[in-house]
Amino acid sequence: MVPKGAELPAHTQEYRANTLVNYLLQARVSGKPEFTEEEVALHSPGNERQLLESIGAGQGFEKSEWIETHVERRVQLFFLQLIACYKTPFTFSATRAEDEIGGGCTVKMHDPAAEGRVTHKTQAAHSSTLPCLYAESREEEGALKFVYLKHSHLYNQHNATVELPVYVNQADTYIDESKGLRETALRIINKAARGGVSPQDGIKEFMSAFTDVLAGAIESLEKGHPKRIALEMYLEKAADLEFEIEEDAGIFDHLLGVKVEDDDVSAVLRDVVFAERFKLIQKTQSKETEIARVILDAQNTMLKKEHKSLKSLDYRLRYVLLEAAPAGYTKRLEKLLCTSLDQLQRFYAKPDERLRECEIRAAEKKVHIAKFRADHEEAVKKLEKDLRPLFREMNGEELLYRSKVFRGLRVRVRNWIQQDFSDKYRRAYPADSMSRSMVSRFEGFGRPIDPTRDYQTPEGQRQKVIDIARALKIANTFEVDAGVFLPSLISSGY
Repeated sequence: MVPKGAELPAHTQEYRANTLVNYLLQARVSGKPEFTEEEVALHSPGNERQLLESIGAGQGFEKSEWIETHVERRVQLFFLQLIACYKTPFTFSATRAEDEIGGGCTVKMHDPAAEGRVTHKTQAAHSSTLPCLYAESREEEGALKFVYLKHSHLYNQHNATVELPVYVNQADTYIDESKGLRETALRIINKAARGGVSPQDGIKEFMSAFTDVLAGAIESLEKGHPKRIALEMYLEKAADLEFEIEEDAGIFDHLLGVKVEDDDVSAVLRDVVFAERFKLIQKTQSKETEIARVILDAQNTMLKKEHKSLKSLDYRLRYVLLEAAPAGYTKRLEKLLCTSLDQLQRFYAKPDERLRECEIRAAEKKVHIAKFRADHEEAVKKLEKDLRPLFREMNGEELLYRSKVFRGLRVRVRNWIQQDFSDKYRRAYPADSMSRSMVSRFEGFGRPIDPTRDYQTPEGQRQKVIDIARALKIANTFEVDAGVFLPSLISSGY
C-alpha cells in the first residue's frame, strides 16, 4: 500500500529490485498527522520486538513478515548467487555494496507521557550477504577485476533493500563483518566457482554457517539489546529454513520456479532440469549485463553524462527505443527499461483523457521526444542496430535450453526413443504434425554446429525451434509442468 502522493512515475521505479519501503512511515516524516500514543509507545526504546513484529502491517504483509522476508531473501539470493558463479573461470572477492536500491528516514514523535520526543530512524538494509561480487580470471594473470553481472536482474536483486530500524542494519553488519559470515559465504562461492560444491550443497553449507553465526552473535550480546532481539528473530526463521532445505528436495523447485512431482523419476528430472536452468541463468544474466552496458554507454555518449545505472536512463531514450523495438523484443526491452511505451505516453498525457493520436503527439511534444529523436537520430539508429544481435542471442539461449531439456527428458527421464515420443504426442494431438525426424530437429537445436563439417542438409532440416505453443504440448506429453520449458526469466519474451 502506497499512500496518496507517494507514487512514482513508472519509468523512475526500479521494479526489477524487490525493495521494501515503509511508505506509511515515510509519509509521516513531517509529523502530520500526529502519532498516536500507541504509535509513540511502539517506537520507544524497550519495545523493539513488538515493533519488528508489526512492520509491514497495512502494506500487504502479516505480522513480522518483513523480518522473515529479509531472512528468506538472504537465503534465496545466496542460492541464486551460487548458481550464477557455479563452474565459472573466476575468483570472487567482495566488499560492501556499490549500490543501494531503497532508503530510510528519520521521524520525530512527541511523547506526551514523558513530555519529550521519540526519534525513530530507519535504514535500507541489504538482504544479500554479498551484494557486490568482484570477479577476476583464474586463468589470466594480472586480469582486471570487474563487478560481476552488474546491471543484470540478479545484481539488482542483490542490491535491493528492506527499510528497517537502524539497529537491524547494524545487526546485519555485526554478523556479516564482525562475526565473519560474509567471509564464509565468499569461501563457499569460490568453492562453487571451481566446481567443488553444487549450488544445492553450497546453500546447505551456508545455512549451517548462518545459524551457527547467529547463535554465537546472540550469545555475545546482552539480553534485551536491540541487535540481539533482531538476531533472535533471524534465528527462528533461519532454523526453519535450514530444516526445510535439509529435509525437502522440493525447496529447490520453489527457489528456481520449477514444479516437480515427487515420484520415481523426480530425482532424475531435477538433475536434468536444474543443470540446464543453471546454465541458462548464467548466460542470460551475463547477456543482460552486456545489453544494459551498451544502452548506458550510448546514452552517456549522446548526452555527455556519466550515469552508472539503468535507473538513471533518460526517459526520452526509453521512449524512442520502445517505440522502434521489433515485436519479438518488446517484452524483453520493457522489462529491462522498467516501463512500457503505453506507460510513458499515459504519464505525460492528462490523466483523465483517453489517448487518441493527437493526444499522443501532444504528449510527445510536451516532453521533447521529437527533438531528442532528431538530435540523436544516427546514434539511436546505431544503438538499435547494436542491440538486435544481443537480444537475438538472449532469445537463442532460451531456445537452446528448451532443446536440451527436451532431449534430457526423452533420454534420461522417460527412456524413450524418438519414435516413442512421436507416437505419444500424435495420440494426444492428432491434428498436429509430429515424426521421428521432427523430434531429431527439436533436439538438433541444442547440438553445436561444427564449422569444419560439410553438412549435406540445410539448417532448417537439422534444427527446429520449440516455440511456446509447442512447448506446452510437449510438456504435457512428457507429463511434466509447463514451467520446465518456460522458465519466465527477466529475459523471457512472454
